[in-house]
Amino acid sequence: MSKQTASQPRRRRRWWLIPVGILAAIALVAVGVTIANLASPNTTRTPAGAATEAPTGTGSTAPVQGVDYASGCVAGPDITSKDLLELREKKQFTPAGAAEFLGAFMQLYSAADPDRRPNLRETVDDVADGTAHSMLAGSDLSKSGYDDGQTHGVDLSGSAYLVRDSTDTTVTIAFAGLTTTNGKPDPAEDSASKYQYTGGTFTLTTSAQGWVISDADPSPGWDEGLTSGTKYKEGC
Repeated sequence: MSKQTASQPRRRRRWWLIPVGILAAIALVAVGVTIANLASPNTTRTPAGAATEAPTGTGSTAPVQGVDYASGCVAGPDITSKDLLELREKKQFTPAGAAEFLGAFMQLYSAADPDRRPNLRETVDDVADGTAHSMLAGSDLSKSGYDDGQTHGVDLSGSAYLVRDSTDTTVTIAFAGLTTTNGKPDPAEDSASKYQYTGGTFTLTTSAQGWVISDADPSPGWDEGLTSGTKYKEGC
């Protein structure tokens, strides 16, 4: 995933979603997140005219109506691979359940303490498939992509999601994750934005094991999720 300011998440900096677009020292979603940004910390920028504050959408404009609010604290910023797999086993096959799983995955994927969390490569292999796997596993997951010795992550209390489509077996979500350094929101690098975000558009598919992230596009989505999406409830 990648990271960008409202135009695409980017960070090092690193991903894409998984932060969206611009590599700072590798960056993610700039109104289109790049795969490289997603897999490494990227800095995201908010497009001019887009929200400059943390997302405050209510979801009222979401294409899929009646979507329950998703919790942003199903695991927390200290999430481990084990935590994510246990969440997956609950098989919460609803749009809100998909948003919760995606948010938790993004927290794990984006975390750097300053190194990546243990077993990330194996976890990505387990929960991602298709284009999503190609993007998320396209970089060296043994390294965080950061070289500043600080801690990095995604704060779901300042993140948002927009359910763009939902069927009995798939949910497509535009995700915008607020990126942080040492627990504080990353400031945008231009006057048009306030914070940096990572994300993109993801499709989650049901399976016997739980959710599978089957498709990922770092280009569109993260800015849409930020400006029109639903803010995670009780995020952390």
